[in-house]
Amino acid sequence: MIYKKFKKYYMPEFDLPKSLKIKLIKSQKELLLELASGKTIPEIAEKLNKTPNNIKKRTLNLYKKFNVHSRKELLLETIEQKIISYKNISPRCRKRFLKSDNIPVSFEVIAPKNLELSEMEYNFLLLLSQSYTRKQIMKMLNFYNMHDCNYYYHCLLNKLNAKNAVQAIVTGVKYGIIKI
Repeated sequence: MIYKKFKKYYMPEFDLPKSLKIKLIKSQKELLLELASGKTIPEIAEKLNKTPNNIKKRTLNLYKKFNVHSRKELLLETIEQKIISYKNISPRCRKRFLKSDNIPVSFEVIAPKNLELSEMEYNFLLLLSQSYTRKQIMKMLNFYNMHDCNYYYHCLLNKLNAKNAVQAIVTGVKYGIIKI
């Protein structure tokens, strides 16, 4: 609830450049919705009249397309990119993959020890505040790979004493590092 309020007032919606939007064909969207329903691979294969191996291969292709490694990450990424909404995810799937530790609950801001950010960290925080994903930020800031992107992300969180991106943004706004 707090996250929704924060996002509504402090994180305005921005359209992504067309080059960064991930496009899915009809069968991929259908598979994504089936994965979001919480069904197992054999159940999805039976419903779509495909073999389980075919569904596994298609799922792995979706993982590669979104640069993720698990169903949980895939669902979070597709929600973040507004390909599917949280409402599309069944309670069974929410319980199985999207446990409460993924959803920020507390926004208590603790004063950071060192507020000096490098130019890269500042740009990273600025893009985070504009609702870009780490994958999109990786492309925009010309990181060599996702490992480098995650390194800067965690350095930023550490400097701002934040547990997640939202807390980092709140801290950045509170201490005048960024303006939204």
